[in-house]
Amino acid sequence: MTVTSSILGEDETTGVRARLDALPHPAVLPEAAPRVPSGILRRLLILEGLTMAVVWTIALGAALSSIGPDMDGKVWAGLIVSVVLLTASGLFMAAVLQLYRSRVSALRSVAVERQALLAATSTLEAVALLRIMAPTASSVPVVIGGMALFVGLAIGRAGFDSWLSVLRRTGRIGRPVVLIGQVDEIDALVDLLASHPEIGYRPVGFVAPDGDLAEGPEGAADLPRLGPLCTAASSVVEAGATGVIIAANGLPSAQLNTLVRDLHAAEVHVHLSSGLARIGHRRVRQLPMAHEPFFYLEPASSRWGAMAVKRGMDIVGALLVLIIAIPVMVVAALLVKLSDGGPVFFYQRRVGKNGAPVTIRKFRSMTVRAEDQLGAIEGANERRGPLFKVADDPRITRVGKWLRVTSIDELPQLINVLEGGLSLVGPRPALPAEVAQFDEELLGRLQMRPGVSGLWQVEARHNPSFFAYRHLDLFYVENWQLSLDIAVLAATLDTVLRDSLRAMVGAFRTRISKRRGHRVAVGPVSPATEQAGTGS
Repeated sequence: MTVTSSILGEDETTGVRARLDALPHPAVLPEAAPRVPSGILRRLLILEGLTMAVVWTIALGAALSSIGPDMDGKVWAGLIVSVVLLTASGLFMAAVLQLYRSRVSALRSVAVERQALLAATSTLEAVALLRIMAPTASSVPVVIGGMALFVGLAIGRAGFDSWLSVLRRTGRIGRPVVLIGQVDEIDALVDLLASHPEIGYRPVGFVAPDGDLAEGPEGAADLPRLGPLCTAASSVVEAGATGVIIAANGLPSAQLNTLVRDLHAAEVHVHLSSGLARIGHRRVRQLPMAHEPFFYLEPASSRWGAMAVKRGMDIVGALLVLIIAIPVMVVAALLVKLSDGGPVFFYQRRVGKNGAPVTIRKFRSMTVRAEDQLGAIEGANERRGPLFKVADDPRITRVGKWLRVTSIDELPQLINVLEGGLSLVGPRPALPAEVAQFDEELLGRLQMRPGVSGLWQVEARHNPSFFAYRHLDLFYVENWQLSLDIAVLAATLDTVLRDSLRAMVGAFRTRISKRRGHRVAVGPVSPATEQAGTGS
């Protein structure tokens, strides 16, 4: 007699066995889809390993040089060994801190905190090694090296993430995923993933409850249905997906628990959607109850004092940039005037905070009668919804193209910031014709002063989806805080510098290609310049 039957009795044991046989058995699931090997992680390891090696070579070398003529071959050998040890232990510590896992590195704030801990730990280790090699050497260069290591790792990871985003946005890499849940919720997930290709998730199918008879999400009519919910784990693996995103709201608790356990048994990564739209992750707190995963949602923070600080940042920041940029603005004004003899500035009425009109000013980058020529190119609009954008717009002048690539055409808007009509960061200032097509929810973006740059401009400026525009602007309004403005300003500066550098490289390649009889495009439009409508 088995242990089970001795405890329950023969009749009860038979009933339990029948119930167990009726449950899906993960053991019979097909083998999980193999992970495709790639050089992505290897490149990151090389990048960070080189950063650590260079920083510690310079720092320890500077520290050892302070002992002067007492140095000998053993000390230099110790330097090499120490750099190797610090680099190896640093990479190991980064792995322990899970800095090579996407669920950690995807959260920039968490990654930065762990990089700071890594740099501090490595600094202590470097000081200990220095004391062994040369007890009389100064530790100051090592401490400075630790700070340099933190900055180098943060900048390197930011650049690496930007490179990954480009690869994902162009479809060169991505994780195939299956969407699970009610069809209407899957449709929202399809819109989200399509509007943010830099996330890197590529839907390959969906699974909906058996009672949901809808054919498929409207946002992806060709997304196949992969079978019933009871065989979801098998369907996911057979589809070649390595992860799922579950819209958990539409599934009964018992069904959801069984599904998640089956998916984990099949070695499939599981993401659960909370169903909460535009709630910043910083407002979500883990607050388990009786060991179960519950969350507490922080209310939106009070803005009265922070708004006053934001306005102060606008004034100080606009004044500083204007003072520094005066020579550049003078040259830009002369180039615009000399190019065709037309006006230097372009003025356009936009909708500001609480619907108040704002007349923005920019260096003119289009022909003098650009607005009169709008009707001729409306059919080439690449945007969806009320927005308007045409690549290689024929109305843009030769000088205007460079002004836009470098964002120099936006500098006069800093005067709007000083006047109070614009902020340095905020929702993009919309045209009256666009606002007329906004629904009541989207009109909520008018609660904030529009910005010269914003979250949409730095994250989705090349995305034609109106969903991205709507989602990011409303997210900014609902979750605004000073740290978000600082992050957007940093991203704007980074993007402008990269686009300007890309434009200069493109110009160099164009000059060489013309000598060979070829033509090459100049470069992309910068985030602050990416404004819809007829603005020059």
